[in-house]
Amino acid sequence: MGDGIAHTNEGYLVTESAQNFLEFKSKSIEYIRINPTAGKTDSTFRFQLIARHEGNAGWYTGQLTRYYNAAFPATYYVHVGNKTNGVRLEFKQAENKTIPISSITINPVIPFKISMPRITIEFLLLVFFLIFRPKSGIYHLNLPKKILDLRNNQFWILTALTIIQFTIATAIVKLAAGNGAMSAWPNHTFNFAVDYDQYARLGDALIHGHTNLDLPVPDELAQMPNPYDSDLRGQVAGRIDTPIYWDHAFYKGKYYCYFGVVPAILLFIPYQLLTGKWLSSAYAVLALGCMASLFATVLAVQAAKKFFNNRASIGVVCLASMILTLGSSMYYQLFTPNFYAVPGIASLAFTYAGLSFWLMAKKGKVLSKTYIALGSLCIALNLGCRPQFILVAVLALPLFWDELVKKRLFFSRKGIGNTVAAFAPFIAVFAPLLAYNKARFGSLFDFGANYNLTGFDMNVMKCPPQNIIPLIYYYLFQPMNITAEFPFAHQTQTSLSLWSPAEPSIGGIFALCPFLLICTGALLQKHQRKLIRRITLSFLALAAFILLVDCYMTGLAWRYYLDFSWAVCFVCTLLLYANTSIEYESALDKFPSKTFAARRHFIAFVSISILLSAIFQFFGLFTTTRLSPAITIQPAAFFDVMSWFLAFN
Repeated sequence: MGDGIAHTNEGYLVTESAQNFLEFKSKSIEYIRINPTAGKTDSTFRFQLIARHEGNAGWYTGQLTRYYNAAFPATYYVHVGNKTNGVRLEFKQAENKTIPISSITINPVIPFKISMPRITIEFLLLVFFLIFRPKSGIYHLNLPKKILDLRNNQFWILTALTIIQFTIATAIVKLAAGNGAMSAWPNHTFNFAVDYDQYARLGDALIHGHTNLDLPVPDELAQMPNPYDSDLRGQVAGRIDTPIYWDHAFYKGKYYCYFGVVPAILLFIPYQLLTGKWLSSAYAVLALGCMASLFATVLAVQAAKKFFNNRASIGVVCLASMILTLGSSMYYQLFTPNFYAVPGIASLAFTYAGLSFWLMAKKGKVLSKTYIALGSLCIALNLGCRPQFILVAVLALPLFWDELVKKRLFFSRKGIGNTVAAFAPFIAVFAPLLAYNKARFGSLFDFGANYNLTGFDMNVMKCPPQNIIPLIYYYLFQPMNITAEFPFAHQTQTSLSLWSPAEPSIGGIFALCPFLLICTGALLQKHQRKLIRRITLSFLALAAFILLVDCYMTGLAWRYYLDFSWAVCFVCTLLLYANTSIEYESALDKFPSKTFAARRHFIAFVSISILLSAIFQFFGLFTTTRLSPAITIQPAAFFDVMSWFLAFN
């Protein structure tokens, strides 16, 4: 033992920050097993390996951090390496803590274990490789005109893909909120209380006829001259017993939910009325995530049908559906299934649904008023979810350009029905939502964001101009911080010259999703039809505008990728079709061999990028510095997955 550690009946007590190591020697050490004491306490300790090699007297410290938790056998085994005859375990940040270790076994027999999650993931990776390799026959199956025909193999392929996406969404939410994980979510941040039932509480308030939340307001908060000053508010919260709630709108002595009300109306209120209980945010996020996954596939199909005349193969359509889910950042939302994720993933689902219905409305020389209205309704609902997404409405202009300008199917005598179908849902949705704002804050257009009790005063603190360019870089191009230490994807550095909100992330959206680089084709390729160029440039312009607004208003946060990344995903979908469809082949029919080779190379890049993105985002679920990390809320799952890579660490 080092001088900074002492043996006790309960294990080893760390007394000092230095020299707190356990040392043992043997002829040749490759693996060790840490044997726990009888009382297995659930507490995680970090340590580093220090090794002495055969024939040498010096000790050499490794850089990787290992974990030990007596409650989880997956952490007992440590890979040292070969040609090592001495090992030290040096513990980090464990002062005045007792580490429950009874003994160390040198070169133990490691038990064989079958892990069904690991086998399932390996099976899915193998299936993906076999089905979506560039020379696969799936790229020779054209999209049928009637996709809902049960006799078509293509229908069942898309159904299987959607079911897999549902399963992935369910597994992620279960990892974040199942098996008691919600009880491990932090209930305080700084000196403030966190209420994860904020949406359920809003639904309950509306059921009982008022818009403010039923939460006690301490007199000290109500009497503050500026309750939005987070430093002074934190001082008040530290000396009173009544909690002050975090990320709630506070206006004229009452708490409000400033997050969009539509999910409360559509999900939380009906659930409470039917069951008498409050709906968990995790189940709401899962339902909305499944809806987003479903309409990602529908949107991929409709884009191929309406813009490329069914000339895209079913394999490429499947790749497009994966782009729309993986690239949208929805899986981050699913792993944080609390009130923060509800409005964002609801807007993603309504946006994909609205765009799908608008494309369904295109029926040759006529438009379907029903689908126009459904699309407008879904897009309009964004105002009551995450208001940034209401800007999707402007995309109706490039999507319906020919119908607006050439065919005059809107704003004309023959197009009056289409015009009413397009605008009536917006009026029907906007009117009650703006009245809701008026009832809460006395103004139709005040959504309450500036009244948020968060880490800074949103009334006066905006992003300094010199931070905008760095924030754009961090959002888009920041390389991932990949190391050999599980979970391999770690927090990146986001240095800024002046303060702006900057939450942890593991890289920019183009690093996480390399397939999004396809969007550069919107600017580089000249052979595209005017319609495709108009739509792709419009979507990219909207994404850029939303990104700038997010940088200025709210700084950097991993969850805000969702605001703009979906639009880039749709651009990539169109360019994927444009570079792999029969139409692309006919444009280069003078060089058929080069055409097919170029298409295979393009498909290879997309499929490999999708696979890499899935792997990156899988390990991103286990990043230890993210909000509510898996090592804290689901340590059993974290350590089990960590053990899969024992031989490599």
